[in-house]
Amino acid sequence: MNSYTHPPVLVVGAGPVGLVAALTLLQNGIPVRIIDKDPNPRMGQRGSGIWPRTLELFNFLNVPDVNDLGKPSPPVRSYKPGTLEPLNDFSMVPHIEPTPTIPFTIPKLIGQQLLDVVLQRHLEKFSCFVEGGTELRSFEQSDEGITAVLAKNEILENFHTKWMIGADGAKGVVRKQLGLIFLGETRNDAFLTGDIRLTAECLDREVCPFSMGWKRAPIQC
Repeated sequence: MNSYTHPPVLVVGAGPVGLVAALTLLQNGIPVRIIDKDPNPRMGQRGSGIWPRTLELFNFLNVPDVNDLGKPSPPVRSYKPGTLEPLNDFSMVPHIEPTPTIPFTIPKLIGQQLLDVVLQRHLEKFSCFVEGGTELRSFEQSDEGITAVLAKNEILENFHTKWMIGADGAKGVVRKQLGLIFLGETRNDAFLTGDIRLTAECLDREVCPFSMGWKRAPIQC
């Protein structure tokens, strides 16, 4: 007798990848359980760029909120190093008119903090809720399915399922236990991103300020 229970799919990791995977399955009538080891909602707007092909996917999944709430990338204004003298304005993305075959042509900016909320709200339409503070400790595979050892508040649970989706990142338990490598390279490029609110009358809020040689002579207001 098969002891594996519903839902037949366990999604490990409730970032955008896991949420989209869960929503896709639910829209196709497949029940899902989705967990994340972090007990609190993510803070911060990392990974904010959503490209047109991804907007097409969200539209296919009946999630128009991403395109509606996303903001177009602002034009970039370069300044003479060490001064507030503008040099020129330019767009990082060329303008392309949408067509019936290519309806989305402009990337949008929407941070992960907001994107997670949007996707979770769509999951909740299917009575599916992210189980925060639930961690995958280990799992075993067999011909029948998977037995996952989950932990919440240090209470262990053996969860039997047919399939498991590892969306817990390159350093996650799923990848490590499967022994999967993650090929890549370490680069010395310096790039800093952050959630910052600037108060300065000398900067135009409609453009993104950029100064060549900013390491030597940052813009000052």
